[in-house]
Amino acid sequence: MTIHFKDTNPEDVFLMRLFSEQWFKKQKSGGAFSEDYREKVRRKIYSLSTNGFIDELEREFIDLRCGFTGKVHTQNDIAQMEKFFGGKTVTQPAVRSKEARLFKKLRKEIHPNEFMRQDIAE
Repeated sequence: MTIHFKDTNPEDVFLMRLFSEQWFKKQKSGGAFSEDYREKVRRKIYSLSTNGFIDELEREFIDLRCGFTGKVHTQNDIAQMEKFFGGKTVTQPAVRSKEARLFKKLRKEIHPNEFMRQDIAE
């Protein structure tokens, strides 16, 4: 997936990683998102974190990969962060695999209609 991060906010990057860049662009250009969808994204991530669905490291992984920390970190950046992988650095495919598993897990709890205008979500 090719996501261009220039002038992209973290909530948009999160939705692109979660559902797909094509899906996001279609919804955005069609005006399907609710006015406060970005706030809803933040609240949903916070809720999943506080109720234990995702742990602290998974939350930090999301923050780093989506740019909630102010910078979108690459898979290569994260491969060098030993805390995510049991005290060792790993290869980029290992990070890609971890990311795929995490977002698959998230898709079980997060549904696209949560961020849509009410007249579209119904």
